[in-house]
Amino acid sequence: MLLVDIEASGTNYQKHSIVSIGAVDFDNPENRFYEECRIWDQAHIMDGALEVNGFTEEQITDPNKQTEA
Repeated sequence: MLLVDIEASGTNYQKHSIVSIGAVDFDNPENRFYEECRIWDQAHIMDGALEVNGFTEEQITDPNKQTEA
């Protein structure tokens, strides 16, 4: 079983963008995945979303990070 956690700039997939995805294999916890990305251009940032996920606006718009795509 895989456990997946997605952090985003808000709760509406049409307006907000993914900022990180993490996953762990429940049966083999050493098998993990984690990646961060920048939000897509014009993605909205929901009030309080960054407070919840711990990212800053600078981190989620960093042009050096891979795109959500």
